Amino acid sequence: GKIGMIEVANHGTLFLDEIGELPLDLQVKLLQVLQDKTLVRLGSTRSIAVSVRVVAATNRDLQAMVDSRQFRSDLFYRLNVVPLHVPPLRERREDILPLVQHFLDELNGQYNLTKRFSEQALAALLDHSWPGNVRELRNMIERLVVTTPDALIRTDYLPPQLCVTRNGDHEAGPADLRARTARFERELVLEAVERFGSTRAAAKHLKISQSSVVRRMKPDA
Repeated sequence: GKIGMIEVANHGTLFLDEIGELPLDLQVKLLQVLQDKTLVRLGSTRSIAVSVRVVAATNRDLQAMVDSRQFRSDLFYRLNVVPLHVPPLRERREDILPLVQHFLDELNGQYNLTKRFSEQALAALLDHSWPGNVRELRNMIERLVVTTPDALIRTDYLPPQLCVTRNGDHEAGPADLRARTARFERELVLEAVERFGSTRAAAKHLKISQSSVVRRMKPDA
């Protein structure tokens, strides 16, 4: 039979994305492979030993799915050995601009372009709540890279949903950039201090001086 992805990942790591969408009948088969460490190729009757490290991801509440019998409890406990919770992008907004630059570099290389964002456009990206998290962000960056006619991606190229703040207000325009940027910086600094426990640790994470952190924490900074 044909080699499947589990066998391809033998002696390595298999990443299973959206594990919560796996149908119950396939959950049984996956559990059997994880427990017995063997598999049978499609169309074959011979068992093959496999040793695979499994990393599974989901945006669903698997415990609730177990309680409602939508996800097998035995598979859940087999997978839930070292759980890691990744907060939504709106709760780690200090990651937005580095991700934007990463995706921009990747897509510029892919499409042989030299696109870049204006400061106002970056401010709008930073202020968006990104309910679809990193996937939504990447898809939006790709959309803007391939559809905008100029090398500089300005705010007038952004879709309407990116021109509305988290409070529901429409952006005031470029003249308001300085005040909005200061507000963004203060929010990022406060989030970093809360996350890392001190202004010194926050400064190290943000790659700015400790005095800059203290200054930006002030409401009128």
